[in-house]
This record gives sequence, structure tokens and C-alpha cells, in this order.
Amino acid sequence: MAENGGWIKLHRKIVDNWIWEDAEYFKAWVDLLMMVNREDKQIPFNGHIVTVKRGQRITSIYKLANRWHWDRRKVVRYLALLEEAEMCTTERTTNGTTITIVNYGIYQDSCTTNGTTKRTTDGTTDGTTDGTQTRSKEIKKVRSSSASAPTTHTAPTLEEISDYCQTNGISTDTIRFWQYNNAKGWKMDWKEALTAWIQREKERDPGPVRRKGDWRNFEQRQAEEEDELERQLLNME
Repeated sequence: MAENGGWIKLHRKIVDNWIWEDAEYFKAWVDLLMMVNREDKQIPFNGHIVTVKRGQRITSIYKLANRWHWDRRKVVRYLALLEEAEMCTTERTTNGTTITIVNYGIYQDSCTTNGTTKRTTDGTTDGTTDGTQTRSKEIKKVRSSSASAPTTHTAPTLEEISDYCQTNGISTDTIRFWQYNNAKGWKMDWKEALTAWIQREKERDPGPVRRKGDWRNFEQRQAEEEDELERQLLNME
């Protein structure tokens, strides 16, 4: 399905990905990028015409195992890792496995030409793009603006926080919590921030510390205290 000609692109940040650390896994990932379609295609499959979209490939675990010289269990584990890392998705049926590369278009469209770019004698590029450069600039602009403008949430009033804690039986210093987040800016929903705040308070105050060497369990201590009380009552008679 995928064409043998042409090329694919790898972003430099691949070196920061876990897959870079394993030569076999990295080779298999590059192979998947080359196997999937560069554009939507209709193909005959099991007596029907099916559309395989850009960034997809219909194959099977058996075929991938033979292609990569792995056993089938290793192929299944590898695809599961890719899905967990949100690098691809798989849809398995009795007729085969459809693999879809996540964000294929974003990485392969970025600053590309339509494949007809030519080189002049002085080594400069002479060609036109198919509009993907414009899309790439728009994508970069959106990413840049989202990175430069951190998300903020609506700040609650102190009364809202106090009422919420009272209704839900939450014991904490609401004034200190409100002042702290007002100073830093509300980076998340205030109720989620309150949950995280309470969790940190619990971690800072683990509760009473058991005396060193006191390994008796609760039942033993309770029995000893009851025996002592009984002795005191007998002495009073």
C-alpha cells in the first residue's frame, strides 16, 4: 500500500523519546512510518474495496513478526507500548490489524513541498509548495501562543471555598489556601487545587509518631490497659 519512493521525516526530538534507546524498537518504528500510506487509498481487501487513510496500514501480527524477525508475542507487546505512548493505534479484526500513526500529518506535512521541488545548478531550491508550509506556520503559531500564554482558571471567592469545605466536611486553612493560589495564579480548577492542597498537608503531617520499640499491636495494648484498670479497682475495694 505504501509507495516505495519518496521519503519520510523524523523530528529531532525523537532522540528524547524512549524508543531511541532501543535499536530494534527504533528500527521497527521507522519501518512503520515508511509502511503507512502517504495519502488515502482504496484497495481490494477480502473481496471488498476498503479505504485505507493517510498514516494507516492494514497488516497482521504474523506479517510484522516475519518482517522484523521477531516472535508474535514481542510484536504484540511492542504495539501495546506504542499505544500506551500514544504514538499509534491498532484495530484488530479477524481479517488483519489496522495500524494508524498518531499525528502523522502534523510531522510529515510540516514545511514540506509537493514532491516536485527541483534543484538549480547553483544549489538553490526552485519549486513551489502545495500549501503545507502555510498549514505548518499556522500550527507553529498555535503552539507558540499556547506555550507563551499559560492557562488560568477563574479565581473563586473566599466565601465559596469556605462554604464548599463546610458542606463537604473538609478541615483546612481556607484563608491560607486562597491567598497562596491568588498569589501564584489559579493553574487548575480550584476544587482540584484544594484536593492537591489537602493531600500535601497530609504528607507534611503524617500523624502521631510511634515510640521507638513500641511494636505492640492495638489489641495487646488495650488488653494491658484493661488489666491495669481491673487491678486498680480491686485495690480500691
